[in-house]
Amino acid sequence: MDIAVYQKYRQRIPPASLAKYDGMWVAFSSDGCCVVASGRSFIELHEDITRKHLDPQELGFEHLVYDNVQLGGAELF
Repeated sequence: MDIAVYQKYRQRIPPASLAKYDGMWVAFSSDGCCVVASGRSFIELHEDITRKHLDPQELGFEHLVYDNVQLGGAELF
């Protein structure tokens, strides 16, 4: 996995397109451009990875949590 490539493409995924994974563990492809597995717990994520015959060493893992907080004004400084 090329970390620079992963970070480049992972950052391009809009948070809105990941909203359906809110509160879940996800595995991103080795290039960071898409979610390839998910689960409500890390164990469920591992089961999904195993079921899909994916190599965990070639994936990026994240726990996605969006807390609907909107900052503005002084909070941004």
